[in-house]
Amino acid sequence: MSYYCAKEGNQKRSQYFLINRKGDHSQIDQLPDLLKNHRSEYAYLISKIKEAVTQPQNCDAIAVQSYIRKIMEVYFSFRFNLTDFRKQGTDHIAPNFLKGIDNAEVKANALYEYMNEKCHAKSMELGTQLPEAVQPQLAAIWDIICTAIETNDKPHYDAYFA
Repeated sequence: MSYYCAKEGNQKRSQYFLINRKGDHSQIDQLPDLLKNHRSEYAYLISKIKEAVTQPQNCDAIAVQSYIRKIMEVYFSFRFNLTDFRKQGTDHIAPNFLKGIDNAEVKANALYEYMNEKCHAKSMELGTQLPEAVQPQLAAIWDIICTAIETNDKPHYDAYFA
C-alpha cells in the first residue's frame, strides 16, 4: 500500500515547520495554524505585521519591511492587476491604492520609499543596528495601508485587516 493512500486511524503523516530568524541565528518553529490551516501566506504576513504593531516586543526588526512589501505586491496584483508600484516615473500608488486619501502623494512617497529602501540591504542594517527605530516606522506605514484599504476596499479590510 502506498504511503500516500488513506490509512486507518488518526495517524500524523507529516509535520510542517517555519524557519524564523532570531537575532543572529535561525530557529525552527512549528508552522503557525494560520499559515497551515488557511494556506495563505498573505493572511499570515498580515497577522505578523498586526502583531508587530500592537506588540512592539514581538517586532522582527529585520523581516517586517519585507512582509510589508510582499503584502503590497500581492494586493496590487489582484486588486489593480499591477506588478509595479512605479514605472517609468509614473506613480501607481497614489491614484490607485490611496485614491480619496488626504495627502495621497506624500503618503505614496513614504510607502514607496519604505517598500523599496527599507526592504533590502538597508533593512538588515537598520534591523540589526537600531531595531527600536523600526517599529515606529512600521506603525506609521501600516496606518497608511490600513486606512487606504478600509477606505477603498472595505470588504477586503473586514476580511483580513480588521
